[in-house]
Amino acid sequence: MIKPATINSCSLMAFPVRYGLRSNLLCKLVLATVMLVMTTILPPAYAGELKATFIHKLSDFSGAKPFNAALLKSDPVRNEVYAINGDSVSVFNASGMEVYRIESDSSIGSIIDVVVRSDQKLVLLANKNSRVQLLLCNYRGERLGEIPLKGLPVEYGD
Repeated sequence: MIKPATINSCSLMAFPVRYGLRSNLLCKLVLATVMLVMTTILPPAYAGELKATFIHKLSDFSGAKPFNAALLKSDPVRNEVYAINGDSVSVFNASGMEVYRIESDSSIGSIIDVVVRSDQKLVLLANKNSRVQLLLCNYRGERLGEIPLKGLPVEYGD
């Protein structure tokens, strides 16, 4: 007569005692090994397929703009792309045509980054005279005010 095996405290694995898995530590080790093997053998599960395609070059009325390592930001509401290149931010429409350019000037300093808020205002991260500042602007880069920064290290603050 075959006697059913009893299960120890490692019930997730349901390993019978006859295999010598009496210790919790050993059960966890076996479980970790099985998980590692499963994650390396099985293909990853994706929520959906992501496909990138080339649509067009970013251009102005003179032709394609020669960007080298520009930082791109998207505004999905206005369907615009913001390209931060050097000390300016170029704004492109859905066709890839430059429709506006925000130039840095002495009041702003060097533009480092830009964020489009949900209310369609821009926040520019700028560096003026070695002082980092956040500037609140309208959707075309006209300054509306400054967002105070608190708790920064001395070398970044006033």
